[in-house]
Amino acid sequence: MKKEIIVKLMMVDHWTEQPIGTLHGGVSALIAEDLGSMGVYLASGRRKVTGIEVCISHLKRAQVGDIVQAEATPLNPGTTIQAWEVRFWKIDSTSSGNKSLLASSSVTVLCNMSGNAKDGQNNVKQAKL
Repeated sequence: MKKEIIVKLMMVDHWTEQPIGTLHGGVSALIAEDLGSMGVYLASGRRKVTGIEVCISHLKRAQVGDIVQAEATPLNPGTTIQAWEVRFWKIDSTSSGNKSLLASSSVTVLCNMSGNAKDGQNNVKQAKL
């Protein structure tokens, strides 16, 4: 992790594939929300956060054995709501290290969660969605 960027590498395997042998879109969405939420958690001073929207567009496919890199960067580092972009890249297996864009995602996260769950409704009302 660098300042304002979180990176995750993974290999597509039998745990993350669809029956046709390609990366499952649900796995991409899960990773997008995970990285976006982690970025907001760290950027907000380790406050409680919760994802409120994930939108993902799959542009190409990754097959079993492919290495995928996900990179999360902030779009709007607000104090109540933050938006992060998560891009998924297929890493070329040759030594060239070229990347091709597989998917692009936006993740919106509420970052003013209180310490008590009962106050959660107040936070949502004040979020100015």
